[in-house]
Amino acid sequence: MQLGSDYKAEPFKISGEESIMDKWILSRVAYAVDRCNSDMETYNFTQFTTTVYDFWLYDLCDIYLESVKPVIASGSDEARKVAKATLYHCVETGLRLISPAMPFLSEELWQHLPHLKTHPPSIIVHDYPESSQYCFINERIEADVAFAMSVIRTVRSLRSDYELTNKTKTDLYVSVSDEKDYRCLTSLISLIETLASSNKVEVLLQSNITAESIPSGCAHVTISSRCSVDIGLQVNFRGRLLLSCLLCLFFKGIINVERELAKLSGKKEKNEAFVAKLLEQESRPDYEEKVPLPVRIANTEKVSSLSVAFM
Repeated sequence: MQLGSDYKAEPFKISGEESIMDKWILSRVAYAVDRCNSDMETYNFTQFTTTVYDFWLYDLCDIYLESVKPVIASGSDEARKVAKATLYHCVETGLRLISPAMPFLSEELWQHLPHLKTHPPSIIVHDYPESSQYCFINERIEADVAFAMSVIRTVRSLRSDYELTNKTKTDLYVSVSDEKDYRCLTSLISLIETLASSNKVEVLLQSNITAESIPSGCAHVTISSRCSVDIGLQVNFRGRLLLSCLLCLFFKGIINVERELAKLSGKKEKNEAFVAKLLEQESRPDYEEKVPLPVRIANTEKVSSLSVAFM
């Protein structure tokens, strides 16, 4: 475990030195505690198990644990101390959350943790986490990390298309048009570097980009999600506006260009035929009468995103 064999547990308290990712996982564990208590009070055991499953697998293991490895391995003494305290607090809380559903497994794992002198001898008789003890929910940070994770997942998908392994590191250039998005991604560069298998990550504001900002030999992909066809803006998480986000991965000298061009050519032809079919449907006189509004909006978004992707 990342805590180390010599780790000594201490009562958890906010130090004020927590990183963005520390604050994020504390927000996620607070949400899990609140939701688990609510689900058990209403006997919604299906949602209860989903909540603890999602917290352990996606929030704690997939994201936070991976993001904190470089900190624990080579961060400052203070950063390591804070990260370990946060990790311990989340693991110990997570085991108590899952205890009613998996008493034997949670007991075995809990007994392997270092404990406070005030802890009871068994997790079975330990207090269940209560929402009032976890006042860490931070929607702004959760929205920022959600945005960064959308970038990371898109990069991972693109790397998978080019059959790149995690050992093959690439440079990543992220171009955004909004200053809030620029500040958001700049503050989470270390997360993106770690989870997107990147040598370096450069976040660029589109208004400042020059011909030399992004080198030739990059693969480009646009992240977009239209909020309204009428106003033509694009929406990010929790209603925050995202005008445009372009990702550029430097693949020069890494991939077989001729093979990839052949693949892209076939994909382009397929998508152009799909767009032509949608445009033909939209041009019909009875299109607006027969096609529901949600479907029309979805079709317009498909045409827009595919047109941008193959400009």
